[in-house]
Amino acid sequence: MDKVLLVGASNELKERKMGRLIDTFDIVARINNSGNSKCMSGEYKDIIGTRTDIWFCFHTGSFVTSKQLCHKYKEIFLRPEAYDKYKNGGHTNIKPFPSDILNFTKNALNSFSKFDFTPTSGMNVLFYLIHKYENISVCGFDGFKSGHWYENMFIKDQNESDERVSNGYGGRHNGLLENEYFNYLKNTNIIKVI
Repeated sequence: MDKVLLVGASNELKERKMGRLIDTFDIVARINNSGNSKCMSGEYKDIIGTRTDIWFCFHTGSFVTSKQLCHKYKEIFLRPEAYDKYKNGGHTNIKPFPSDILNFTKNALNSFSKFDFTPTSGMNVLFYLIHKYENISVCGFDGFKSGHWYENMFIKDQNESDERVSNGYGGRHNGLLENEYFNYLKNTNIIKVI
């Protein structure tokens, strides 16, 4: 049974410097900017490690600027509408993220807490991994409380956005309600937080 690790983007990674531990997992998955060429250059190996097997890239700008890395990943998942645009780039490892998981995530969160927001990329990816693998660990998730470790490197006003989401009113996302579900997954041993 593969040991899968989903690496989030929490600022806690800077303090914990988990790079070596991250690289010991059988499958390392990353989300959005956490898997792009600037982050995966090796410069931050002590913080986030060096491996990525699966890149869930829902922010297409990250994908476009990191196309030279495509051959390094076993799988790259793009949102279905982005996949249609980039599928003919000659990379057989690029796949559409399953639409049924996007719907399932939203419905599960709504049933759990009357969640009426758009699930974050992280929550959608967690549901995908839960459906595909048995032994899932996560690191770098803290409900947006400490912000993204790469701060404003990729997204202008990332810190302000993280603060709004962590307080539950971040526009499309609600970090408070998602964090309740994340804690449910942790407390029921569906995922392990390292």
